[in-house]
Amino acid sequence: MATWGYRVYTFKLVGGQDELSQEIEEHRERLHEVLTLVGQRTRVGKPYRGTTEAEVGDEEALQELPEDEYENTQPTLTVRGSAFDKDLSAIHANIALGEQGLHDYAINPAEGSDRVDVKSRSAETPRRTDFYFASAGFEGFLVTEVVGMKDPIPLLAKWIRHVSMRQRKQKLDAITSLYQTPDPEGTRVSKTKAHAAVPKTLSIRVERVADPELLKQILDDIQSMDTEYTELDEDNNETDKRLIVKVREKKVQRSIVDLLAGTGDGDSIIRQTLEELDMDAEGLRAAKIEPNKVKAHVRGNDGTTTLAPGKISDLFNYSFKAAGRPGDSPYYTTTLSKIDQLKKPSQIPLVTPEGSEMIEWVQREEEGWQVQETPNNE
Repeated sequence: MATWGYRVYTFKLVGGQDELSQEIEEHRERLHEVLTLVGQRTRVGKPYRGTTEAEVGDEEALQELPEDEYENTQPTLTVRGSAFDKDLSAIHANIALGEQGLHDYAINPAEGSDRVDVKSRSAETPRRTDFYFASAGFEGFLVTEVVGMKDPIPLLAKWIRHVSMRQRKQKLDAITSLYQTPDPEGTRVSKTKAHAAVPKTLSIRVERVADPELLKQILDDIQSMDTEYTELDEDNNETDKRLIVKVREKKVQRSIVDLLAGTGDGDSIIRQTLEELDMDAEGLRAAKIEPNKVKAHVRGNDGTTTLAPGKISDLFNYSFKAAGRPGDSPYYTTTLSKIDQLKKPSQIPLVTPEGSEMIEWVQREEEGWQVQETPNNE
């Protein structure tokens, strides 16, 4: 059974290299415009800046692999619809994720014998995705559904930038082409001014939100914990030299989690966690290791969680009260309550929409959205 949940990000709007104020409606409308452009077709794979996917990896290793022994799959993303409401200060989008080439056949479970070849297709799963703009400043909240451990935001952010960059280039090229024709009346501004008027490439910077309440829940739920120290080679890759220390005392467990969740640098975190474990230089020499990296493996009721410095917020995946995909009412009741809770610790000035207004708007908009029957690939 698929597991449904949600994640909360902060997001910033960036034009070129400049962060854009979220209280300005023009900036909000620009994001909606670019989302609409992304939704003009199903986006296949990940966009790269002038390179193919193979070119950004290890080319020599790729050339050594027999092509007929490996089948590649590609992620797909479809923005099935998006809408902006200035009164709610929100953008709602229905974004479907899939993987082309992942499935070979689709069957009718009731009969079992009805098989359809879908090797060249992508089975999509929709995710509600909502941007909540700040009433002042540069940072708002972005909430999206999660199926399993996947959400659309990392891939969506890449396509937003790519499509906006392409839109800007098309506008600049059109101006260049226009200025190659005569201007007998002399009414045009200079080409430099015309180029300067074209909006910069829009992108979004996203970061998972740390949740103090959920972190406390993880701490309270610890059943056992190991701290793992690893030595890195000169290329910053992990070696086989590692030391794993079992952490039994609750007080020490909490201290180590606090250190990993803090803002200290890697060396100071390693030193302080070793102090918490009463490990000294002699103990490290006996283990024949000079650690450059530390992480903790925490086991609780929901399984094992790995904590690493600077990545604590990656843990914050939220679940719903019941299994299955929630309807609009429980979904927005839950997610809007979480936004309200996170505003203060995140220091984001934001007016949380009323649940009933948000649900009514989302349902009204989605009624008019049509699922693309035949994806146009890019």
